[in-house]
Amino acid sequence: MGGTVKLVRYRVAEGIALVALSAAPSNALTPEVRTALSEVLDKLIARGDVHAVALTGEGPNFSAGIDLRDEPPKSRIISLGHLCAKIESMPMPVVAGLHGSVSGEGMALMLAAHYRLAARNVDFSLPEVALGLMPSGGITQRLPRLIGAEAALSLMLSGGQPVAVEQAPDGLVDGVIDGPVRTITARFCQDLIAKSARARPTRDADARVLDGTMRRAVAPARKRLAASKLFAPGQIVDCVEAAAILPFDVGCAFEDERAKACRAHDQSRALRHLFIGERTISQDLLAADTATGRRRLTPGGEVIVRGFLRAYVIAARALVDRGHDPNAVDGALIAYGFRKGPLGAPDPAPSDRAESIVRRVLAALLAEGARVLRDGDVASADQADVLAVWGLGMPRWTGGPMHAAAHMGLLGLRNDMRIWAGQNEVWTVPPLLDQAVKYAAGFDAPEVLAQCRTKASEVSPG
Repeated sequence: MGGTVKLVRYRVAEGIALVALSAAPSNALTPEVRTALSEVLDKLIARGDVHAVALTGEGPNFSAGIDLRDEPPKSRIISLGHLCAKIESMPMPVVAGLHGSVSGEGMALMLAAHYRLAARNVDFSLPEVALGLMPSGGITQRLPRLIGAEAALSLMLSGGQPVAVEQAPDGLVDGVIDGPVRTITARFCQDLIAKSARARPTRDADARVLDGTMRRAVAPARKRLAASKLFAPGQIVDCVEAAAILPFDVGCAFEDERAKACRAHDQSRALRHLFIGERTISQDLLAADTATGRRRLTPGGEVIVRGFLRAYVIAARALVDRGHDPNAVDGALIAYGFRKGPLGAPDPAPSDRAESIVRRVLAALLAEGARVLRDGDVASADQADVLAVWGLGMPRWTGGPMHAAAHMGLLGLRNDMRIWAGQNEVWTVPPLLDQAVKYAAGFDAPEVLAQCRTKASEVSPG
């Protein structure tokens, strides 16, 4: 006897509830999936014949992915933290049967279960920090309790580097299995029932908290991050420290507060902007190398990057012509985050005019980005930003020149460029910028993109 609640299937047999996420291929924990799973759990709690729960995923993965949307959750949609708390508080053992990718919010689900079995093809990852976010749903509180603070920090700060199950830290899973995951997970549940085993909440696995190793791992991690300009890593370290010194529920509340701060931070918006651009950009501009599998600029992408590089250098030289010290120009841009300055100055050192220098250089890069967007060389502003970041060594956390300029305020920047254009044509206001300032979405406004597509079709052969 069983059923389907939207994106989750379940049935009950011999005292075991077989629950499967059915939003393949990723089984990502979208608001809809979270709500569906919560409804299934409520049904199981209300029954009197369920003595264990086998939680698995259909398709190639258990659960992978994170929600990049900014929309506030609707009141009827259960949050990730509440879902994980519900799983952990289930009165009967919950066993997660893992296969394929277990990443992002999928790891929160796994950690909330009482037992974890993993197929040999499983890999674990937490990519949130690469997007300016931090793991949530209680991950920062549960993971250190299972594997210790040092291993937990390594996994959370790695930027999403997958860890195969064979290399997983001790304590993360209860066993590695061969064979059908759902069948073996159900059999494990049968054994638990036969032994009258109770639920085993991860929140109670506090031996590693009490032995002091968690606190000792926090200090060196914080020291390594001291020079970093990134916001999210420090928040992760703070949350792991909280796991060592605060009651579990208070630690989860602390995590939730810091996770919201990360999501609202400018760096996260910028990094998510690039993430989307990298996944939509044409293979004609950025393609995977057949030998290494790593992405690289194609000849077409290199042409666009050369345009950005030209604007980068011309703007810097124009500033020198206006009386700026070359060392100050390069120093300001390196301090901003560029890997190297455009002038190759021997002793780069930022001055008190650094903000003005950066503003002018970004304006020149914005003008070049608007040009390639107008000409249809890229389909959107985020794709232009991807190429600029890849080709110029611009810091990812700025989101690229188009995003960074928009953050400065397109209207004010356009007005400044009208003045600067008299000094050098690199600051000539592109017509597309005149259009972008009319809309709150700037270069991402549908009206602006439609104009780009029209222009691209006019210059296309045939």
